[in-house]
Amino acid sequence: IKQLVRYQQSFQQLKEVTEAHHPDFKDICFVISQLDGLLERASKNFNFTDPIEILSCTLNEFGHPRIGGATVDVLVERLTHHQLVDVEFENDFMLTYHKFTTPLKLLGYLKDRFNITQPYDVIDEAIWLNTVKKPVQRRVLNILKNWLKRKYSGYDWDVKESPLCNAFKEFLTTDVEPLEDYAVFVAELKGLVDATSNTPSVDLGFASSHSFDYLTKRPRSSSRACESILTPTNIPAIANQITNNCWRLFKAIQPREFLEDFSRADQTEAPNIKCCTEDFNRTSLWVVFEILSVDSSKERSNLIQFFITLAEKLAEIRNISGMASIISGLNNSAVAKLEKSWKKISQAKKDVFDYMTNIVAGRNNYAEYKDVMKNIGLPSIPFLVVILKDLTALLLSIPDLLEDGGCNFYKWRRMSEIIHDVISYQIIEYDIERDSDISHYLTKRIAEAADMGEEMLRKISNTKK
Repeated sequence: IKQLVRYQQSFQQLKEVTEAHHPDFKDICFVISQLDGLLERASKNFNFTDPIEILSCTLNEFGHPRIGGATVDVLVERLTHHQLVDVEFENDFMLTYHKFTTPLKLLGYLKDRFNITQPYDVIDEAIWLNTVKKPVQRRVLNILKNWLKRKYSGYDWDVKESPLCNAFKEFLTTDVEPLEDYAVFVAELKGLVDATSNTPSVDLGFASSHSFDYLTKRPRSSSRACESILTPTNIPAIANQITNNCWRLFKAIQPREFLEDFSRADQTEAPNIKCCTEDFNRTSLWVVFEILSVDSSKERSNLIQFFITLAEKLAEIRNISGMASIISGLNNSAVAKLEKSWKKISQAKKDVFDYMTNIVAGRNNYAEYKDVMKNIGLPSIPFLVVILKDLTALLLSIPDLLEDGGCNFYKWRRMSEIIHDVISYQIIEYDIERDSDISHYLTKRIAEAADMGEEMLRKISNTKK
């Protein structure tokens, strides 16, 4: 089909020459008209607005062509096509459009599409109006409605008197209201923009990672002594409290945070991702801290075995991020060098530890982890490191623009697919009651571990090795 498009382009040039110099030579014109008809049918079958798009398309996992790239106005034309409604394309576009245009420019493109003018070669104006222009206008209004309602793009409308809100209201008043067919749309859109701009945004004010108690300040309970917390009988409860904290932080991540460049040290545009990363590191350090806080190799061995079982429990309740943080702590060099303690661990327990290590080790681009996640149920918390690694690889390795200067939509679609996968994990929540004793213990000990720092823990490990 791509080759046919190239033939068509060549034939079209030949047709222009033929019509100019040999108007009586009809055969080439007939062939071209037949080819045009064939390509038009192919375009509709493959959800393209124009055959030329086939030249820059890519294939999805089912072998079906999809847009690979185009200029922004062509992408908007595709978004609001009068015949083709592609929900997947709309979701990808609305999540990622900030990377190749601005909200105000996008509104301008949609306004232009709403006011689409009749092509010069249209014979029946009434048919064109009913089969093309009105469907396009309804698509534009539906896109605007979805833009206002969806959490991953609705934040554009947070500021009531912003240039975007003002331009939108002007568009409704000037272009849409005079058309009686869209009175219901106008009322709904005005209500949505007023409600959105008067409502506190789903802001990037972030969930603190520094305390298990920070969400719900309760009187400190001490019915169980701290010394008795890290016991096998408490493993389910500890796993639940770690999961509660992990879930709270993971749930707070906004989809747009995943579009940032994570190779930069400063992650001010992704504060909740930064929070999750910090929490992961602090939990890992806590594992090291607890193991090194006891004196004998037998006690350290018992704690190593305790944390392996805790990681198992976290995996069982599908908190893969929590499991990975515990495994990371056990693999820390300050713990790994405790040979006497590790020798006391049963082979069965070591095998379980090795299995979990392999899942999060990153071999073959985290193939084992991805196999696990294919069949995992919900609710669950994925390993954020893998998501960020895949997004960073796409962000840095694929150019933003095509050779002809068009937007490389293939890149943003790939990123959108990963982000929508993350969103699917945020839908179903854990139903876990808070345990104030364990929550307080974890808050206190994790803070102590952070205060001591990894370098000091390594020095302590050298004295116990």
